[in-house]
Amino acid sequence: MPRSPSLVLTGFLVATLASSTVRAEWSQPPGAPPSARAVAPSPPTHETDAAPPTPAPRRKGLMIGGLTTLGVTYLVTVLVVLRDLGGGTNGMTSACGDDCKARPRLMVPIVGPWLAMPYAGQHHAPMFTFLGLAQAAAVTASIVGISRFVADAPTPRVSVGVLPVSDGAFGFATARF
Repeated sequence: MPRSPSLVLTGFLVATLASSTVRAEWSQPPGAPPSARAVAPSPPTHETDAAPPTPAPRRKGLMIGGLTTLGVTYLVTVLVVLRDLGGGTNGMTSACGDDCKARPRLMVPIVGPWLAMPYAGQHHAPMFTFLGLAQAAAVTASIVGISRFVADAPTPRVSVGVLPVSDGAFGFATARF
């Protein structure tokens, strides 16, 4: 009975992986004596020896992506208003009809495509739907990204103290932002 090449390859890989042993020293040939292991640095003995912890980088990718998407989709909406929905005129009267009603509504960011939907022609409705969904998704991504960016900000440290003195008390406060 002929065997399929994928079955043979799978069997070969399973046999190879089962017969090999996982080692920490990948670069050594089999049978070679183990080399000296890397020694971990000893922990600092004094508090002044320890380096201050580096703050984690603030997450800003989703915020930048959301704001960029919002700007691009709004720009596309404005270009649609300027190009596709340009009002026609014969020099004496305006002949744009429902397009004239949709045009100012499209200029409203985020909800404009939804406001212009009742005045959209049959060929403009899918485009308005796409632009409305894209702008709504961009606003959602921006809000989530901004909230993550703000949450990653270092927390301010405030300390307050009171010292007794002969005439009463002396108070102080320090803050680090």
